[in-house]
Amino acid sequence: MDNLSKGVKTNIFRGTSGELLFAYEAQRRGLYPCSSVMGETPCFDMVVINANSGRPVVVQIRTAKFSKSNYKFSVRATCKNNAVHLRDTNVQYLCVFAPGPDVWYFIPIGKIASNTVTVYGHNPKSKGMYEKFKENWRVFGSSLDGRGLLN
Repeated sequence: MDNLSKGVKTNIFRGTSGELLFAYEAQRRGLYPCSSVMGETPCFDMVVINANSGRPVVVQIRTAKFSKSNYKFSVRATCKNNAVHLRDTNVQYLCVFAPGPDVWYFIPIGKIASNTVTVYGHNPKSKGMYEKFKENWRVFGSSLDGRGLLN
């Protein structure tokens, strides 16, 4: 999925591509991603269910777009024709895909400090406030973390 932000020209297609990639990555880790209607805006993109515990986790998925030296995007979800901050929804985690290095971030909604989130997926030495949430698939109860079922 390299160069996702360059190869997909519209935000809707970029978002749908990110959702499909997330579903694939979650499923290969033994999780059950259940999608909302793609392209619709019910204030969440997927419910991820742990195969062992059955515990559901509600997520919003964003595909970051490269901007100079970092990946920036808005953390707003749209509900009922209004822009509503994710804190005011039932979403538990913001899942961010940073293309290029192909890195996922799983940020708890309560940890989001503003309307935008900046991640630095291409910089392994970054001290950014959201870097501690990088590639932490364990938030879904997955014991496979980086190892996949389809590897």
